[in-house]
Amino acid sequence: MAVLYCKAVALCWLAYARGRAEAAGESEYAVANDAQPSERRSMRRGFLNPQMVRGLSFWTTSVCLLVAVVACLLAIWEFTGTDIL
Repeated sequence: MAVLYCKAVALCWLAYARGRAEAAGESEYAVANDAQPSERRSMRRGFLNPQMVRGLSFWTTSVCLLVAVVACLLAIWEFTGTDIL
């Protein structure tokens, strides 16, 4: 179970890293475009970096899911340990 979880996290991390690399390539393309920089740039709003918030929420959710799975497995293990076969 833990191996499957680690593989899923690794795949998500690779997809996240690939998305960031593609976004960097798009920004280079935007600079090469003949549109004015002020027209191409979107207005930034907020105090927090959206990518940092997205990463933090992903890892928080992942850790919470892992803790919940382990807690459920331990509860099942304790419940089945009291049965008399």
